[in-house]
Amino acid sequence: MELTSEQFDKAAGWHGALTEAAVILDLPFRRCWAYVSGKPVSIRPFLRSERAKAEMPPVVRKTLRKAIRQGHYTCLELVKIRLADLLLSAGLLGRHVQPLLDGKLFEALRSVPEPEQTGAPVPRLKSRLTSVIVVIYDGINDPFVRAFSDPAEQMAVIKSAEENGSAIVCLNVANLYREVLGRVCAFQESREYVTKSPGKLVAEALAVGAKERLSAK
Repeated sequence: MELTSEQFDKAAGWHGALTEAAVILDLPFRRCWAYVSGKPVSIRPFLRSERAKAEMPPVVRKTLRKAIRQGHYTCLELVKIRLADLLLSAGLLGRHVQPLLDGKLFEALRSVPEPEQTGAPVPRLKSRLTSVIVVIYDGINDPFVRAFSDPAEQMAVIKSAEENGSAIVCLNVANLYREVLGRVCAFQESREYVTKSPGKLVAEALAVGAKERLSAK
């Protein structure tokens, strides 16, 4: 699902209760609750964490705390819940998934180097979002986690890990992020649709029809 700039901005700014998060991700509420309650992993709203206090400028943090209600989750937590569901469904234990959610995956993204400027400038954010995160479990308690924007380099590392008999998990950041934002957008638009009156829906349909007839002439 390709989003317009307006849809992207609106979806990226979503925040809501865990019940809404469960609907958006199409997961049972009990499973989502398990992912945020510490059994088997603990995903807390980032803005309420000690890490946010340390990393975010006080003015930004204060502004966001006022805008986002207590106990609400953001798109960052949606991505984490989706990641947790993927990794736990693949058979990893909660104690091995938690360090990935707490920072290893995002540290790997932050370490993606600046793209080489061979033509038009490539934003670093785009380079990160088109990366693939590779998690290699050789020693299960300390996995190798790295993000690759170069497919050849990624395949070389995966091939080496396969030869060593290591367990490998690959996560496509762009696909995951797009999936979550697409789900948020669909949720927002469906909720807006059901709140409209029948008369307003008819008026909008007639306006669209008139516009199509004019453009066809």
